[in-house]
Order: sequence, then C-alpha cells, then structure tokens
Amino acid sequence: MPQSIARVYVHLVFGTRHRQRSIDDDVRLPLHEFIRGALHTRGDYPEAINSVADHIHILLQLGRTSALSETVEDIKTSSSKWIKQRGPQYRDFYWQIGYSAFSVCHDRLLTVRQYIARQQVHHALHSFEDEICDLLARNDLEFDPRDLWD
Repeated sequence: MPQSIARVYVHLVFGTRHRQRSIDDDVRLPLHEFIRGALHTRGDYPEAINSVADHIHILLQLGRTSALSETVEDIKTSSSKWIKQRGPQYRDFYWQIGYSAFSVCHDRLLTVRQYIARQQVHHALHSFEDEICDLLARNDLEFDPRDLWD
C-alpha cells in the first residue's frame, strides 16, 4: 500500500498544577479557541474542547504524522504561555506535569463529545479526582491514586 492512512481519535485530559482553580470564565472560551488553533497549526483536528476551573478535556483526531506526547507537550506549553499573557492574575498558571489520554472509537465520538460538552454539569456533582480515577478504571488502567497529582 503506497499511501499512509490513519484516523486516530484521542480523549485528552489534564489539569492545572495542584488542581488550582485558575481557568475562570474570562479566559475559558478564548483558551479553547487558542488550543483549537494550535492543534490546527500542528495538523491535528480538534473535535471538542471544554474545561472547568481546574482541568480541560480535548477530543482530537491526531494528524497522520503526529505523536501524542509531542502534541500534548506543545499544547500545554503554548497555552500556558498564552494564558499567562491574559493578565497578572494568571502569571502563576501552570498545567500539571502529566496527562491522561484515551483512545476513542469512531462510533463513540458522539458520546465523548456529549460528555465533554457537559463538564460544568458533571463537575457540579463529581470532583476531578473522582473523574480521572473513574476514566482510568473504565479503561482498565492500573494506577495508584497517590501518583496522579502534582
């Protein structure tokens, strides 16, 4: 086969350092647009982005030549620099060191999009810590909860 063809969807989740509640309403939507543009620039394709005060969910289609770790590093670095320029209240903004990424089947895209869209409602009842532990468990990933946070 002379052609390289790929369609890889990833549900990416990462939080703010020490789960600080730094993503407020003034910066939330512009942050999503910045990340959307940064992903497009890399050749990746954002499907859904939403955040609450202490973390963000991104559903994306990786570009055919993209490496997940490089995409995450680039998005976290560039968006952290961007948000720090929004005002003095954001000068101490940092993303957590790690991230969680889950593969998504094409036939589950709508479900994941809806889940991401409902984050504000979801987190009225569930903490970020509980959400990550649940996502890891549902994806059969072994983990020690003490190692999840920085």
